[in-house]
Amino acid sequence: MMGGAVILGSTVAAACSLAFPANGVQCTTTADCLVRGAAFAGSVCVESVCIAVDAGKPADAHADVTLEAHQDATDAHRDVTKVVDSASDGPPPADWSCVGHLKIPDAAHVPETLTVPFVDLASSLPVPGVRVLPCLGIDPLCMSPVADAAITNEAGQVTFTVPWGYQGDLLSTLDGDIPTIAYLSAAVYSRSTIHPYFMVETNLFFEIVAALQTLDGGTIKINPADGIIFLGIFDCAGVPAAGVNFTLSPSSPASTIAYLIQGLPILAATETDPFGGAAAVNIPVGSVTATAKVTATGQVVGINTGYVQQGRVSYLDIQPTPVN
Repeated sequence: MMGGAVILGSTVAAACSLAFPANGVQCTTTADCLVRGAAFAGSVCVESVCIAVDAGKPADAHADVTLEAHQDATDAHRDVTKVVDSASDGPPPADWSCVGHLKIPDAAHVPETLTVPFVDLASSLPVPGVRVLPCLGIDPLCMSPVADAAITNEAGQVTFTVPWGYQGDLLSTLDGDIPTIAYLSAAVYSRSTIHPYFMVETNLFFEIVAALQTLDGGTIKINPADGIIFLGIFDCAGVPAAGVNFTLSPSSPASTIAYLIQGLPILAATETDPFGGAAAVNIPVGSVTATAKVTATGQVVGINTGYVQQGRVSYLDIQPTPVN
């Protein structure tokens, strides 16, 4: 872990606790929400998501997320261990059997379709109206997009026709939300639908930043000139993986990686939980490479490179990639 503190994650407490990257399942019963702590008091499990309720009706997630609620939830989780680790069976082990053995498939070099879902960070609901531009990884300013920009539909999805083997990034903007740039974890060799990416309301984003800077005795100082990255790790089955740590290169003495435990940044955490998420602040603007290793063995299981930009949130997903 770089630095000594923690940062903001792709999750908020209060009305929900989304761990980046999203696997679409927070709960199977309301009891699953209640064990998450004070942040979920009064929430119920609706379609695999913990939702706050008011007089029996879903509450507005953005209205429910306050600095106080976030701080209360963080305090409640600061010293806890992973609930899944305390269970008798624990989380299923990650599948790394494909590492070092993946090959680029033999296929006609014809265009493929790529479908990308977008969800709201606070509510986990689909976000229509997001303008998405597919870019090349070597073109961080997206001066030569690989396709025309498209707008997400009512289901929060957008579909592109991309070149066979495309592995680039998606520049996404929505009025009132922080612009994001997401770097694909694997090349597109066939028709693909990837996991959801988050859109973050600007006001909510700065509330979370302000709250997190009070952690660790207020020693977290976020430099607005640097970048913020969300990190996610997927195993050979495409499932978010626990027990993985990240390193970033280059970094700076102020750079800090935080691991998201049940959707909240925990200061003492040194590896991912089953949601496979982490986040980093104060990352120098420019090209950055993230390396994921299994903590217990030191095995490198994935590498991805992106470009950190000021004023945008970057997403770097990592999964095993072909060796040829």
